[in-house]
Formats: sequence, C-alpha cells, structure tokens
Amino acid sequence: MTKYSFVFILFFMSTISFANNISLSTQRIYLDQQHPNANFVIRNRDAIGQSCNLGITYFQFDEEGSMSAYDGTATPVNAAENVARFSPKHFKIEPNGKQIVRFKLRRKSDTPEIEHRSYITVKCKVAQEKDRISVSGELATIPIRAQLQHNIPLIVRPKKLNAKLWFSDVSLTDNKLSLVLHREGTKSVYGKVTLLEKNSGNTLSQSANFAIYHETKAKSLYMTVPEGVSLEHLKIEFNEAKEEGDVSASWQASSAGE
Repeated sequence: MTKYSFVFILFFMSTISFANNISLSTQRIYLDQQHPNANFVIRNRDAIGQSCNLGITYFQFDEEGSMSAYDGTATPVNAAENVARFSPKHFKIEPNGKQIVRFKLRRKSDTPEIEHRSYITVKCKVAQEKDRISVSGELATIPIRAQLQHNIPLIVRPKKLNAKLWFSDVSLTDNKLSLVLHREGTKSVYGKVTLLEKNSGNTLSQSANFAIYHETKAKSLYMTVPEGVSLEHLKIEFNEAKEEGDVSASWQASSAGE
C-alpha cells in the first residue's frame, strides 16, 4: 500500500457523515375509512438540492415489543401497499424546498378485517454534479455524500378494528417508575403515556409517540418521577392519537390489584 492510498483511506473513514438536512412532517402515516387521504411532507433545509427515492420495507415485532427485520420470503399478508397507494416515489427537492407525497386508501370489498402495516423508506442524497478528487501535497480527498434512510410506518385500517388496554406491574424505585401496558384486540395503538400528580392533575412526565403493534401483547415503559413524590400520589394515563381512535387506559394507586 502506498503512502498516498493509506492517507486517503484514513481520510475516507473519518469524513463519512450520517446527517443531512432532510426533515419529515410525521413519524407515522395513518389511513382509515374516516381518513382515506394523507399528505406526507419532506423538506430540504439545505442550500443544495436533494434527490429522493421512496420504497417499501417490512419489520416485525414479538410479543414483548422487540422489533426485528422481517424474516419471511413472501410479501406479508397485511402489507399496507395491498390497500393503499402513494405518489410520487422519485423526485428532486430544490434547496430550501419541499415535496408533498400523497397517500390514498384503496377501497376493496374483499379486504380482510386486519390492520395493514409496511414501512415507507425515504432515501435522500445531495443532487450534485460529479465529484472530483483533489490532491494537495500528500493528501488525496473526495467529498463524501451521505445517504440516510428513514423508515416511516404506514398503518392502514380499511375496516373498523378495536383494542383494549390496561396497566400492570406499576412500581416506583429511586424516582424511577416502571410499568407495563397490555394490549389485546385487532389493532395497534399509538399515542402518549402521561404521568400525573393525582390530586392536582399536574403533568409530571410524558412519553409521546408510544406504540404497541398488533403482534405485541404488552410493552414496558420507564419514566422519571420528581423527588419526593410517592406512588400513592401518581396517576398514569394512556390516550390514543386523536385521528386513530379513542382507546384509553388509566391507573392510580387506589386501582392497584384490580
């Protein structure tokens, strides 16, 4: 290996960046009979244009809520693209511009009564003329263009589905609250868990974007409690995101053991 190539490899390894200036309007895309259309906005906050491609991938969960890559060989039966379409899939976003991707529910009479889920992959990279290698003294460099992939869950419920939730195993140790939220039914739930002071109703802590998918029966959560607040003075609530339904659950000390 020459001195030039060794220095170049070190530079290559040290200059890869895993960040760009792409922002997304939501962490989850949702469609049902009441919300058959959705707009997903991708913004380019850079001074350089971005070329973006949208695709589809799959992930799976176990009963405890651990996520892993889909291990099947065929498209999942509940793949969201079976009941939804979106466009565009390939586009360029101008500097400081945005692109709206439109999602639409496909109404099919033979659709099974299940929740459909896929993940929209968003890949964007700098749209720029061919990079040139420059040599200065003993250092050869080439600009590195990072390409990030965002995976956004697409949830589609063509028919009415239900879920039931309840809390268990609530305990408080050294200002750390642990709990388990159980789910049963035909749909996932997505919303926020709020920790309240029982008497005043003041919010002490909150966990937003909390999801339990339909494969999962229960999911653990840990929250920080202010110093001096005991378990007897706490109330816990889960409220589903408004556009997805009105499933809720609550716990307080007086309900322990029920």
